[in-house]
Amino acid sequence: MTFAADLGGLPDETLSNADLQEINGVSIVGVQGTGGNSNVERYGAWMEHSSFYLCTGVPVASDTLTLQDNQTFTIADSFGIEPPQDPSPDADGTFLGAMVGTPPPGVEGHGEVLVGAARLEYNWADDILDAAFSNIINLDRNGAGHSVGMIEFSNQDINFDRGLIIGDAALSDGRNSIDGRFYGGGDEISGTFEHPAIIGAFGAKLQPGE
Repeated sequence: MTFAADLGGLPDETLSNADLQEINGVSIVGVQGTGGNSNVERYGAWMEHSSFYLCTGVPVASDTLTLQDNQTFTIADSFGIEPPQDPSPDADGTFLGAMVGTPPPGVEGHGEVLVGAARLEYNWADDILDAAFSNIINLDRNGAGHSVGMIEFSNQDINFDRGLIIGDAALSDGRNSIDGRFYGGGDEISGTFEHPAIIGAFGAKLQPGE
Protein backbone atom coordinates (compact mmCIF):
# COMPACT_ATOMS: atom_id res chain seq x y z
CA MET A 1 0.00 0.00 0.00
CA THR A 2 1.06 3.58 -0.50
CA PHE A 3 1.30 6.05 2.35
CA ALA A 4 -1.73 7.96 1.04
CA ALA A 5 -3.83 4.85 0.57
CA ASP A 6 -3.11 3.75 4.12
CA LEU A 7 -4.40 7.13 5.27
CA GLY A 8 -7.65 6.72 3.38
CA GLY A 9 -6.60 8.04 -0.04
CA LEU A 10 -8.97 10.23 -1.99
CA PRO A 11 -10.76 8.84 -5.07
CA ASP A 12 -8.79 8.88 -8.33
CA GLU A 13 -5.65 9.89 -6.47
CA THR A 14 -2.41 9.74 -8.43
CA LEU A 15 0.87 9.95 -6.58
CA SER A 16 4.27 11.41 -7.30
CA ASN A 17 7.46 11.31 -5.29
CA ALA A 18 8.21 14.12 -2.87
CA ASP A 19 11.11 14.95 -0.60
CA LEU A 20 11.87 12.76 2.39
CA GLN A 21 12.70 14.52 5.65
CA GLU A 22 14.18 12.50 8.52
CA ILE A 23 13.95 14.27 11.87
CA ASN A 24 14.95 12.57 15.13
CA GLY A 25 14.68 9.18 13.45
CA VAL A 26 11.14 9.83 12.15
CA SER A 27 10.89 9.90 8.34
CA ILE A 28 8.44 12.44 6.91
CA VAL A 29 7.08 11.21 3.57
CA GLY A 30 5.26 13.42 1.08
CA VAL A 31 2.86 12.55 -1.70
CA GLN A 32 1.18 14.79 -4.25
CA GLY A 33 -1.71 14.06 -6.54
CA THR A 34 -5.34 14.66 -7.38
CA GLY A 35 -8.41 13.44 -5.55
CA GLY A 36 -11.92 14.18 -6.71
CA ASN A 37 -11.90 17.85 -7.73
CA SER A 38 -8.80 18.87 -5.73
CA ASN A 39 -5.04 18.99 -6.04
CA VAL A 40 -3.77 17.40 -2.83
CA GLU A 41 -0.51 17.20 -0.89
CA ARG A 42 0.00 14.93 2.11
CA TYR A 43 2.98 14.87 4.44
CA GLY A 44 3.33 12.59 7.44
CA ALA A 45 5.01 9.56 8.96
CA TRP A 46 4.42 6.00 10.05
CA MET A 47 5.98 4.98 13.33
CA GLU A 48 5.83 1.52 14.90
CA HIS A 49 2.53 2.03 16.73
CA SER A 50 1.00 5.21 15.30
CA SER A 51 0.92 7.69 12.43
CA PHE A 52 0.39 11.40 11.89
CA TYR A 53 -0.13 13.56 8.81
CA LEU A 54 -1.06 16.90 7.28
CA CYS A 55 -3.25 17.10 4.18
CA THR A 56 -3.63 20.31 2.19
CA GLY A 57 -5.62 20.75 -0.99
CA VAL A 58 -6.87 23.30 -3.47
CA PRO A 59 -10.11 22.70 -5.42
CA VAL A 60 -9.77 22.69 -9.20
CA ALA A 61 -12.00 25.17 -11.05
CA SER A 62 -14.62 23.59 -13.29
CA ASP A 63 -17.87 24.39 -15.03
CA THR A 64 -19.68 23.85 -11.73
CA LEU A 65 -17.08 25.24 -9.32
CA THR A 66 -15.86 28.83 -9.10
CA LEU A 67 -12.83 29.28 -6.89
CA GLN A 68 -12.66 31.88 -4.13
CA ASP A 69 -9.42 33.43 -2.88
CA ASN A 70 -7.72 31.43 -0.09
CA GLN A 71 -9.89 28.38 -0.73
CA THR A 72 -7.13 26.00 0.37
CA PHE A 73 -8.35 23.35 2.83
CA THR A 74 -6.24 21.71 5.52
CA ILE A 75 -6.59 18.56 7.63
CA ALA A 76 -4.17 17.55 10.41
CA ASP A 77 -4.70 14.19 12.10
CA SER A 78 -3.07 11.29 13.95
CA PHE A 79 -4.14 7.76 14.73
CA GLY A 80 -2.89 4.50 16.19
CA ILE A 81 -2.22 1.23 14.45
CA GLU A 82 -3.60 -0.16 17.72
CA PRO A 83 -5.84 1.42 20.41
CA PRO A 84 -4.27 4.12 22.60
CA GLN A 85 -3.03 3.03 26.01
CA ASP A 86 -2.68 4.75 29.34
CA PRO A 87 0.93 5.74 29.99
CA SER A 88 2.88 3.75 32.56
CA PRO A 89 5.82 4.70 34.77
CA ASP A 90 8.04 3.25 32.03
CA ALA A 91 6.85 6.07 29.75
CA ASP A 92 8.42 8.69 32.02
CA GLY A 93 11.10 10.52 30.07
CA THR A 94 11.89 12.27 26.79
CA PHE A 95 10.13 11.65 23.47
CA LEU A 96 11.77 12.86 20.24
CA GLY A 97 10.19 13.00 16.82
CA ALA A 98 8.83 15.32 14.15
CA MET A 99 5.94 17.63 13.29
CA VAL A 100 4.20 18.71 10.10
CA GLY A 101 2.01 21.78 9.84
CA THR A 102 0.90 24.89 8.00
CA PRO A 103 -0.13 28.44 8.93
CA PRO A 104 -3.85 28.53 9.86
CA PRO A 105 -6.53 29.88 7.51
CA GLY A 106 -6.28 33.65 7.25
CA VAL A 107 -2.54 33.65 8.04
CA GLU A 108 0.03 34.30 5.31
CA GLY A 109 1.34 31.06 3.84
CA HIS A 110 -1.71 28.95 4.66
CA GLY A 111 -1.38 25.67 2.77
CA GLU A 112 2.43 25.78 2.65
CA VAL A 113 4.05 22.75 4.30
CA LEU A 114 6.13 23.23 7.45
CA VAL A 115 8.21 20.53 9.15
CA GLY A 116 10.22 20.59 12.36
CA ALA A 117 11.49 18.69 15.37
CA ALA A 118 9.24 17.53 18.21
CA ARG A 119 10.40 17.11 21.81
CA LEU A 120 8.05 16.03 24.58
CA GLU A 121 8.92 15.58 28.25
CA TYR A 122 6.60 13.38 30.33
CA ASN A 123 6.63 13.37 34.13
CA TRP A 124 4.76 10.36 35.51
CA ALA A 125 4.76 11.50 39.15
CA ASP A 126 3.05 14.81 38.35
CA ASP A 127 0.98 13.57 35.36
CA ILE A 128 2.41 16.47 33.33
CA LEU A 129 3.72 16.71 29.77
CA ASP A 130 5.68 19.54 28.12
CA ALA A 131 5.90 19.77 24.33
CA ALA A 132 8.07 21.87 22.04
CA PHE A 133 8.24 22.05 18.23
CA SER A 134 11.43 23.67 16.95
CA ASN A 135 13.74 24.21 13.95
CA ILE A 136 10.63 24.70 11.81
CA ILE A 137 11.27 25.10 8.08
CA ASN A 138 9.06 25.72 5.05
CA LEU A 139 9.30 23.02 2.36
CA ASP A 140 7.47 25.23 -0.13
CA ARG A 141 10.14 27.92 0.26
CA ASN A 142 13.19 25.73 -0.35
CA GLY A 143 13.59 24.82 3.32
CA ALA A 144 13.77 28.41 4.56
CA GLY A 145 13.30 28.90 8.28
CA HIS A 146 9.75 29.75 9.24
CA SER A 147 9.06 33.12 10.89
CA VAL A 148 7.94 31.23 14.01
CA GLY A 149 10.81 28.87 14.74
CA MET A 150 9.48 27.32 17.96
CA ILE A 151 6.12 26.55 19.58
CA GLU A 152 5.82 25.36 23.19
CA PHE A 153 3.05 23.85 25.32
CA SER A 154 3.87 23.59 29.03
CA ASN A 155 2.35 21.67 31.95
CA GLN A 156 -0.22 19.71 29.95
CA ASP A 157 -2.45 17.43 32.02
CA ILE A 158 -2.89 13.73 31.24
CA ASN A 159 -6.28 11.98 31.28
CA PHE A 160 -5.52 8.40 32.32
CA ASP A 161 -8.87 7.10 31.07
CA ARG A 162 -7.64 7.26 27.46
CA GLY A 163 -3.96 8.14 27.66
CA LEU A 164 -5.03 11.56 26.41
CA ILE A 165 -3.08 14.81 26.55
CA ILE A 166 -5.41 17.65 27.52
CA GLY A 167 -4.12 20.90 26.09
CA ASP A 168 -4.35 24.56 27.06
CA ALA A 169 -7.71 26.30 27.11
CA ALA A 170 -8.40 27.86 23.72
CA LEU A 171 -7.59 31.48 23.11
CA SER A 172 -10.22 33.87 21.82
CA ASP A 173 -9.42 32.74 18.27
CA GLY A 174 -9.68 29.08 19.28
CA ARG A 175 -6.07 28.28 18.41
CA ASN A 176 -3.90 27.31 21.35
CA SER A 177 -4.29 23.64 22.13
CA ILE A 178 -2.59 20.26 21.88
CA ASP A 179 -4.23 16.85 21.73
CA GLY A 180 -2.47 13.53 21.62
CA ARG A 181 -2.39 9.95 22.85
CA PHE A 182 0.10 7.36 24.04
CA TYR A 183 0.59 4.21 21.96
CA GLY A 184 2.63 1.03 22.27
CA GLY A 185 2.50 0.90 26.05
CA GLY A 186 3.82 4.44 26.24
CA ASP A 187 6.60 4.05 23.66
CA GLU A 188 5.08 6.66 21.31
CA ILE A 189 2.96 9.80 21.40
CA SER A 190 1.07 11.06 18.35
CA GLY A 191 -1.33 13.96 18.15
CA THR A 192 -2.35 17.31 16.71
CA PHE A 193 -1.95 20.91 17.79
CA GLU A 194 -3.32 24.37 17.07
CA HIS A 195 -1.44 27.63 17.59
CA PRO A 196 -2.09 31.13 16.26
CA ALA A 197 0.92 30.70 13.93
CA ILE A 198 0.80 26.99 12.98
CA ILE A 199 -1.65 24.09 12.98
CA GLY A 200 -0.41 20.56 12.50
CA ALA A 201 0.30 17.03 13.69
CA PHE A 202 3.22 15.32 15.43
CA GLY A 203 4.68 12.02 16.51
CA ALA A 204 7.54 11.14 18.86
CA LYS A 205 9.26 8.07 20.33
CA LEU A 206 10.42 7.46 23.89
CA GLN A 207 14.21 7.63 24.02
CA PRO A 208 16.15 4.65 25.41
CA GLY A 209 17.48 5.22 28.90
CA GLU A 210 15.32 8.31 29.43
